[in-house]
Amino acid sequence: MNKEYLLNKKHEQGNTALHLASWKKTRPVIEDLLGSINVSPGFLEVNAGNHSGLTPLSTAYFTKRRDREIIEILLGAGAMKARDIYFNQNPFGTSTTIETWQSQPDNMVEYFQIS
Repeated sequence: MNKEYLLNKKHEQGNTALHLASWKKTRPVIEDLLGSINVSPGFLEVNAGNHSGLTPLSTAYFTKRRDREIIEILLGAGAMKARDIYFNQNPFGTSTTIETWQSQPDNMVEYFQIS
């Protein structure tokens, strides 16, 4: 097995080493994972999602003890929260849903009747 494979390997809940280091607030491990390990630049998946859809940055936000330095380190490496990734992929997000909902007819029975 090569180093890159191990860095991005997910365990049974879909967490990578970076997810676990972010959740446990282990800054030295995060710094090593992001910078000082000899791997191809950009190879570490900083925005990998686990089975709950959370990224390593999301796990850093969702713990009781937020560590601003860890969050800044992750952001500096290009990390994003899961919801931000979703809205970047679908920039219309909620507004499209609301507009679609508002444009629906009041009487759904009439709407689906065949004339």
